[in-house]
Amino acid sequence: EGSTPQGLPFGETVLLPSNDAPGNSLADTLDVVVDDTWQMSDGMLASLVDAAQGVLVDVDVDVVEGQQIVVGAGDGQLLNGAQAVAFATYLGDGEAEESRLARFSQVLDQLTQRLPDDRAALVQALEASGATNRATLDVESLADFLLGYGDLSRSGDASYQTLPVDTLETGGPVPSLIVDPEGLERLRERLIAL
Repeated sequence: EGSTPQGLPFGETVLLPSNDAPGNSLADTLDVVVDDTWQMSDGMLASLVDAAQGVLVDVDVDVVEGQQIVVGAGDGQLLNGAQAVAFATYLGDGEAEESRLARFSQVLDQLTQRLPDDRAALVQALEASGATNRATLDVESLADFLLGYGDLSRSGDASYQTLPVDTLETGGPVPSLIVDPEGLERLRERLIAL
């Protein structure tokens, strides 16, 4: 939650017609510069995972839809697009939102490592998935970003920072989070020190 257009919760800024609404909201909330944004739908994620010939992840829980297990727990599983989306977006009963974030991060990290490292093939995969339908950058720029990020991730040089947040008690079914200002300041200090 933070400063967003029309007072919307941050998660709902993706529903606004402007592709840069989430980035602008994040920039205002955190007082940072957001150069570009890339919004990824479930269908786009599934298409890109399939283009990467799957993602290899450790599934920490049985992923259940209704009464059916769609992805069983187990380490080192190669998931196809539909399975990767189910795992990346899954939140079990009583789990904290951070559990879903960790699953999504694992899928995204593996995806960036497994996407084609040939630029032309990557551009083709991005175009086929409609990857820039909700982005503020063109397909060539997105391909360049993913190639660079994939190299960093494969080399082990990528570093991830979790935004420090506190849970707001809203009483609703979906937990709301708010940025912890002291934790954010510590994060900024660490990043500036690098």
